[in-house]
Amino acid sequence: MSSNVTLRAAREGLEAIGMWMDARYNSRFVGTPIQKWDMPRKEKGFFTVYAMNLVLECDGFDCLAGQKPQDIEAFIQLLQNLGAKKTAALVQSTLAALRGKQPCDENKCTSDYYKLFRQEKVWLKLLEYIGRRIYVRYVLRAQAIQAAGQNIFDAKQWQGELTDP
Repeated sequence: MSSNVTLRAAREGLEAIGMWMDARYNSRFVGTPIQKWDMPRKEKGFFTVYAMNLVLECDGFDCLAGQKPQDIEAFIQLLQNLGAKKTAALVQSTLAALRGKQPCDENKCTSDYYKLFRQEKVWLKLLEYIGRRIYVRYVLRAQAIQAAGQNIFDAKQWQGELTDP
């Protein structure tokens, strides 16, 4: 699936799907670890990486360290399963340093994280991981919401089953 897709296009598409998943699920599970959300396994795996990546982008490793432990573990495990072993190792070592109160240049660690994330083509691997079916289901729902003149970020618009392509 991802062979004809650029890294940038994969990122943009998956970030949109992550926002739509957030609208679909987050309001029902506020404060609950993502790993306990009632959602399909692949969507949960993708959303975990999306959400933890967003935490890093917005607030850095200190904030990531404050996330639910089971979500952090799932994030690292999925990075490893996707073949992004260097990215996973950096996350593990940085979080271990922060937990051990060791000095950590957070800006450098965050910069290194995104460099590895790009080098290991995590967005393309995530696109392949969720597959065409899930991707298209979300895109079709978003298009239907927009066509009806509704807000694609309104959680009510995302309730119910998503239609298969």
